Amino acid sequence: MNKCQFHGFLGADPVLKYFPDGGAKVSFSMAVSERWKDKQTGEIKERTDWLRMVCSGKRAEVIAEHFKKGSEILIADAQFRNREYTQNGEKKYISEFTVRDFEFCGKKPSAGEPGRHNPDGKNQHEDSKSSSAFPDDDFYDDDIPF
Repeated sequence: MNKCQFHGFLGADPVLKYFPDGGAKVSFSMAVSERWKDKQTGEIKERTDWLRMVCSGKRAEVIAEHFKKGSEILIADAQFRNREYTQNGEKKYISEFTVRDFEFCGKKPSAGEPGRHNPDGKNQHEDSKSSSAFPDDDFYDDDIPF
């Protein structure tokens, strides 16, 4: 089984890309943090990891429209993937998570505050439980390593 869940904050505005066939793909970085108490010193420690997320189809457009840098998001279902691409004749490798389901979370920001929220007030994207066909591996075969 290849299923991951994350709760965190976007590190930058999502980048939405459209393909000639009309398909959409969004990519964004996400910070996930953990805190613990050091057993030796009693000091509270924190570590933040940065994850690369991608999403396709209607969900991609919703993420691009309603989230921006600093927005809180719950990734309810994602699939881990390693892929390779060639840049300037050199093979490169990237690890990313393909978002299959997400939820809006956090408070609705005031005007001018970072982050956005679903305008209809729902806590979860209306399509997030519906089944949708995700593109096959050819969808990821581009020369842009994002």
